Amino acid sequence: MNKAGFCEDRLRNIDRLLKGWVERGELPCVQAMVTRHGELAYSAAYGASNMESGTPLRDDAIFRIYSMSKVFTSVSMMILHEQGLYKMHDPVAKFIPEYGKVRVGTLTPQGDIVLVEPKRPLEIRDLFTMTSGIPYPGGNTISGAALKELYAQMEADEKAGKPWDTQRVVREYARAPLCFHPGEHWRYGFSIDVLGALVEVMSGMKLGEFMKKHIFEPLGLNDTGFYVDPAKAERLVTMYEVDDADKFTPIPNYAECFVPPAFEGGGGGLYSTAADVTRFARMLLGGGAVDGVRVLSRKSVELMSTNHLNEAQLQDYNWETQRGYGYGLAVRVMMHPELAGYGSVGEFAWDGMAGTWFSVDPREDMVSVFMVQTNPGRHYRFVPLYAQAVYGAIVD
Repeated sequence: MNKAGFCEDRLRNIDRLLKGWVERGELPCVQAMVTRHGELAYSAAYGASNMESGTPLRDDAIFRIYSMSKVFTSVSMMILHEQGLYKMHDPVAKFIPEYGKVRVGTLTPQGDIVLVEPKRPLEIRDLFTMTSGIPYPGGNTISGAALKELYAQMEADEKAGKPWDTQRVVREYARAPLCFHPGEHWRYGFSIDVLGALVEVMSGMKLGEFMKKHIFEPLGLNDTGFYVDPAKAERLVTMYEVDDADKFTPIPNYAECFVPPAFEGGGGGLYSTAADVTRFARMLLGGGAVDGVRVLSRKSVELMSTNHLNEAQLQDYNWETQRGYGYGLAVRVMMHPELAGYGSVGEFAWDGMAGTWFSVDPREDMVSVFMVQTNPGRHYRFVPLYAQAVYGAIVD
């Protein structure tokens, strides 16, 4: 047994899984890191950051973490919550007036679109918990269709050299109707990007600047941000589209990766490394502090990592990869490990579109990180097996 309470022989099960996925061509590359009781228990990287060149995956490889960004934005908002700048039940319109005009999109029996007043104002807590009725663009809702049109206009303006900044994106999106009355359902969507805009309004800083001052610099997260320093370009992992036959098609690392974006998407715009994510997660594990550096209070982390969904909302939160989980403030929260097949009550965190995933388990005093870079990320295929191997190696 090592200092972290793991059996070294059992940890080799993680090696076998990760190495096997790469050798069988199921993943171009994969990196994992586990800490427990403040000790690094496991760290490995397999495969190539670029399959075409055969460049080995580095320990300090930079990944697009997509929706894992949501947890950083949630922490940013909780910092402002501790400063007394808002209440959870405050209307969003108090800070972004455009959301005072938002309507709910409904269909008549004849199929006509009707916009109605929401039963209550959209509140900040609705954004944190994805109960706002703001979906992502696309999908099968009136709201998603409207957002898709706005997104197309945003892309067209960007190509014309007139990119929308974070405030404009969020205020333009307020023109789209909600897909349900605030608080009535749970639906994954653009809510945390709106929180990112609220950070800017309340702090008077760009979202990236706020995160740098209050999270990145205090914690020493030198490789996390909304773009990649050009000097670190060789460390950026290539993104691959993947089909059902495990055929990988590279997506170029566009020049936009290396310049500050106009729109700093709090819901999915960050780049980071396994080491940086691990340290951020250890801060959450430590009740808001790690190695003497405090970012949040213990009570704020407790509020984040508590299930906030009622029974009706939990019925909507039914993804295959989220069995056993409730939802807190932009994080999944384990309620029933017996349904998931692994984990502990109270384990929390989130994942990203390209297969990145992390876990904070207070009961086991453990952080786990899993990094891949494919679209789709196929969490359902890899994450449960990885998590099972991690928990299966604990012997103390």
